[in-house]
Amino acid sequence: MEIEKAYELGPEFEEQVIAVILTDPTFFLRFQPIITPEAFLVENHRCLVMEISEYVSEYKIIPGPDALVDKIRRSLWRDKGGIIEIIRSVLPIDDVEYVRDRILNWAKWQSIDKALGDSEGKDPKEFSAEITKASRIGDDLIMTHTNLEKDLGQEIRAEIIETPWKWLNRQLNGGPEIGDLGVILTVINGGKTTALVNIAHHAISQGKFVVYFTFEDGERKIKRRLLQVITNSTIEEMMKSPTYIKRLHSMFLCK
Repeated sequence: MEIEKAYELGPEFEEQVIAVILTDPTFFLRFQPIITPEAFLVENHRCLVMEISEYVSEYKIIPGPDALVDKIRRSLWRDKGGIIEIIRSVLPIDDVEYVRDRILNWAKWQSIDKALGDSEGKDPKEFSAEITKASRIGDDLIMTHTNLEKDLGQEIRAEIIETPWKWLNRQLNGGPEIGDLGVILTVINGGKTTALVNIAHHAISQGKFVVYFTFEDGERKIKRRLLQVITNSTIEEMMKSPTYIKRLHSMFLCK
């Protein structure tokens, strides 16, 4: 899958992560569960994170520069000089929240990618639970607390995008919010594409910009299915009936 590649941190961004880890001790202590060596492509960065993780596991604090340099010198890493240079030359950065969000997104998509890869033969409910859990990785690390008065007040939600189905909107308290991850599970030929096309059309009718991305169906097939929904007609009606051809012409061709 290409999900992992799309969400790789990248060498330049890794430098920012390392800078935050070395200059903000609370950052690594808070986000250690998701800042793993596997997230880093550059070997020196990966080695550095491994050494810091080992130190934190043993002493429960972030090592200072001198202690970290001494630890690297006593290690078996190939490029000790390069790693020590990173430690000595690091400077604080201002975009700590941006770095945090990128790390969280990487962790989420790594977990989602793993859940998708292990989905074969699983019960739909079990698979759905795993996807939900993966999409929430790291949320507990940035959770904020409110007082009772705020908790009892009206929930502030992101923008809601209604679905075509009123019963589902009621279940979702109005509809899914922007940023939600939805998973449709059914048997083969159970109507997944039909459901997604209807959701896309309904969002378009509300003035939303929709991107339809698929690994399976071609562009022509999705366009045809979307036109069926828009014109409320079958393929045969669209292709043979002058009435439907005229309706398509009026809808999609400029006058």
